Amino acid sequence: MIFGEKFGVVNYLSLEFELNSIQEIFNRIISSSKTGATLISNYKNKFPNLYKKIADVQFDTLNMYQLWGVLAIILDFTPTQNIQEASKILEENALLFLGERGPRIDYKIVQRNGVTSIQIFKTLQTALSFKLAGIDDLSLSYGFIDSFVEFLSNELDDLKEYMNIEAVIVAGNLLENN
Repeated sequence: MIFGEKFGVVNYLSLEFELNSIQEIFNRIISSSKTGATLISNYKNKFPNLYKKIADVQFDTLNMYQLWGVLAIILDFTPTQNIQEASKILEENALLFLGERGPRIDYKIVQRNGVTSIQIFKTLQTALSFKLAGIDDLSLSYGFIDSFVEFLSNELDDLKEYMNIEAVIVAGNLLENN
């Protein structure tokens, strides 16, 4: 949520995603474009056992932290199929990273039905591309979180300018380690 004198309180960015399974994620990426279909085909060919093992993983609507858990499962950072545990492993991997900068993960926004949210399928495609390219787990984990923080910072800077806001407060424990 954001607040400005001119606009009042605005629900700006939703970090909830209506998805129910990893197979649904794969299907949505496949149907998004020829590039998406090729990416999933390459993933399935390179990691056939992983693909079979995780395709049936089910979950309720995801928030951002849980999405990181889904990514950790898809990218084989963890043997668990528990979304919360996998999220924690991605976060722990990021904390273990000793480099200066991880790979840049695409976080872009889209507006549908008056709701602004992250185009998570672009985020997932970027992640899969890096996995197929052989980027290590620690770098990739760090890249997810670092890119998300950079995305948020840029979005908030743009909003401050557009809405003439003098201060921004971000609340919640999602970013407590950043």
